[in-house]
Amino acid sequence: MLFPVLSNGVLTPDLGSTEATIACVLAYTYGLEECRIDVSVRDDHVLLSGTAPSCEAIEMAIDIAADLSPRRVVSDIEIVAPTAA
Repeated sequence: MLFPVLSNGVLTPDLGSTEATIACVLAYTYGLEECRIDVSVRDDHVLLSGTAPSCEAIEMAIDIAADLSPRRVVSDIEIVAPTAA
């Protein structure tokens, strides 16, 4: 969907590569700048944990992880308002 080129399992054959790929894409995606999301990949699922400023940001992170891995995506991301500068 969002990143069809990266969705190929051949590009991310092991858990560490998949974890690094998802974390990198989340870190550099416009709209997720205020998020602090950790990625953990297991045999059967991808766990996203941390904080985000909105439901929309969480949904975007879930969609990205789902596009980059065939595993089920589990979200434990908490909504936290961004701090004022």
